[in-house]
Amino acid sequence: MKLTLKSILIVIILLFTLSKSLKCQNINEQEKIGFSYFNTNADSSIYYYQQAITQYNLIDDFKSQARCLQNISFIYDEQILDNYKSFFYANASLDFWLLAKDSLNAANIKKQIALLYAKNGQFTLAKKYIDDAILMFKHLKFEDGVYVTLFDWALILEMENKLKESLTLLIKIKSYWKTQGNNIRLFLTNNQIIKKYDKQYTLITIDELINENKNLIEQKIIPLPLIEKFNDLIKK
Repeated sequence: MKLTLKSILIVIILLFTLSKSLKCQNINEQEKIGFSYFNTNADSSIYYYQQAITQYNLIDDFKSQARCLQNISFIYDEQILDNYKSFFYANASLDFWLLAKDSLNAANIKKQIALLYAKNGQFTLAKKYIDDAILMFKHLKFEDGVYVTLFDWALILEMENKLKESLTLLIKIKSYWKTQGNNIRLFLTNNQIIKKYDKQYTLITIDELINENKNLIEQKIIPLPLIEKFNDLIKK
């Protein structure tokens, strides 16, 4: 029995689809391995993320390339402490999020770029990227994104030695998360206020902040790393 031209074309399409599917699975494995090393072996994590990026490029998967580039930026920032390389990968990630027309993640990486500028003492550029991120979140009508960005802005104000402005903003952020019932964000914000507490800039007492966080811990919803940071803060 001879195959018709239509049948041959269907077989070719199916083989191509299967090949692409298998290739995607293999790429995903590279990314998963990169993620598995994220907190334990920075060099290995970067290596596997780079392998995944190369493969994602072959199938024009902009979002996955952006995600891997973003994670590499975080590794250079948080573990290797190389501000320059973190900045390079963060900007590359932004380019790919924009290519993918993913405004939400583009806004998120703009926050990261703002923090990197601030760590380098370039506060005017940091403010520009914070403002950009806030505008993007507002356009998306994503209020939580606005307040996560404002939290980063409070950190930048602290870096700029503007403690009064930073604490005033943190109190506003704290109020928002309490209203929204987001207890993890509330706990995190309380931690930051406790860390830089100055009674002349806030009507809330430090005992109120500590007791509120202790009550949140009792609800068994706060991740262990945040609890450990809190315990370290109140020991000082």
